[in-house]
Amino acid sequence: MNVHPPRAPWRWTAEIALLLVAGAMLGRVAGLPLDAPLLEGAAGKQTHTAMVARNIYRGRATFSRPRVDDVGEPGYFVKELPVLAAATAYSYETSGHMDTRFLRVYGVGAWFLSAALFVGLLRGPLGNRGSLIAGLWFLISPMAAVYAKAAMTDALAVSASIAALAAIWRWRVSPTFPNALLSAALVAASALLKPHTAFWLGPAGLFLTFSGGIAPKRRPTTSAVIGLAAMTGAGLGLASLWYFHAAAIHRDYPVPGAMVIEGWTDASLLTRPALYSEVGRQTVMMVFTPVGLALSLFGLYRGSRLGLMERALLWWGAGVIVQCFVFAPRMFDTLSRGTEYYQLALVPTAAVLIARGIDALASPAAGRARQAIVLAVVLGVLIAGGVRQSREASQIPERYRDLLTDCQKVQAVSAPTDRFVVFADRGGTVLYYCDRIGRVFSRPKASSGETVATSAAVSPVEISRAMSQAQFVYFPFPELFADEANLPEELAERWEEVRLPDSTARLFRQPRTTGQDTAHERR
Repeated sequence: MNVHPPRAPWRWTAEIALLLVAGAMLGRVAGLPLDAPLLEGAAGKQTHTAMVARNIYRGRATFSRPRVDDVGEPGYFVKELPVLAAATAYSYETSGHMDTRFLRVYGVGAWFLSAALFVGLLRGPLGNRGSLIAGLWFLISPMAAVYAKAAMTDALAVSASIAALAAIWRWRVSPTFPNALLSAALVAASALLKPHTAFWLGPAGLFLTFSGGIAPKRRPTTSAVIGLAAMTGAGLGLASLWYFHAAAIHRDYPVPGAMVIEGWTDASLLTRPALYSEVGRQTVMMVFTPVGLALSLFGLYRGSRLGLMERALLWWGAGVIVQCFVFAPRMFDTLSRGTEYYQLALVPTAAVLIARGIDALASPAAGRARQAIVLAVVLGVLIAGGVRQSREASQIPERYRDLLTDCQKVQAVSAPTDRFVVFADRGGTVLYYCDRIGRVFSRPKASSGETVATSAAVSPVEISRAMSQAQFVYFPFPELFADEANLPEELAERWEEVRLPDSTARLFRQPRTTGQDTAHERR
């Protein structure tokens, strides 16, 4: 691959700025606007983050003990460090109102900052043009267009991992104590944002540390490697204190999906073609697109020898794929589109390979005019395919289109202190938009053995206990339970049904005793 002469600093800065502007414009065309409700993709996970932010803002939760509203009391939900939720709560405080755009803006902001850093990392091996093309795909690939703006820490974790990789590269070039300390700190920060970073940052970082490589040609000294390892180990040790804290809380208050991870792994799924089909769909359609995959293969076949950073990113990508197979049951979570956000970390690898393919097509030997035509056509086809796929992945499920309106009706006939039991197909989404507290249960019967619902199944006794403590039972989508022993109709025989005008949702209230007023009448 031809490496172009370096640009003047002002010109290079201007090109990166134009890249970010182009990425922002295309991203708006491809994905949901920042003020869209948190109903696309991994809506359950997004609304959990939003719940924590709202509860911190209202004083119901703290940074060290984040709480959600759909798992019963006390509602502790301690996973990765709740930086995004806490920053959002602070924004609510300073602005004086709650706005979920803050949740999206922080993720997008981190992603764009890491894009600029990513381009700088690739300028050496890919040249000016190739690194800018890689940066563009980093910003507008379907996976990034949909999930970089999602209300969860995944975009922040990948961004922190890019920064950590850049720091390790800096240490590789100059293995000084400050560079080692910076690398260790950023590795620890990545782990705090999402422990899954071990799957991609671990292999890439180890490769950069120990590989002889092409440039820099000399390996770091043994003492330098030992120093880096010691500081990284110390940083990870400090980071692990947070997860020990989380585990201690959930020993007393176990919550599926927090530190209780039963059902996350299942070796038997490795023999099922459906797993490979789903991982392949996510990789081809959301990370590369078919055109991008073809370009990547062409670049590997016709391109120049891979540089050290490019090979490190191949190890990075391999780790992301391994992660998908380790957590195989998650790939069958249809409500989160197969938990496809797990592959957000694969975007940097795809960006490098696609850029190599485009650069190989637009060979300098072809002349400037032909290069320009090839670049315009290939990028146009690639971007068009990416935008189409992004729009499809951003679609809100049809049954959720009236949820916000229905939740306003629920709020009108209940009080914030009322406890709810909700039967729905997603976790906290319904209770978040209804702004109520309670329990959410999915369908009593899992549709197959390849669903997360199997691991999250609860006993009828637990459901009965939750209902005995609730003032309301809500079926936002009663059609989901039509074949489950006619559950809503059975409930109507014992509870009072509250009519919600112009809605198919069904709401039931505990029968009133003598002298008891409804929450609505008390207000």
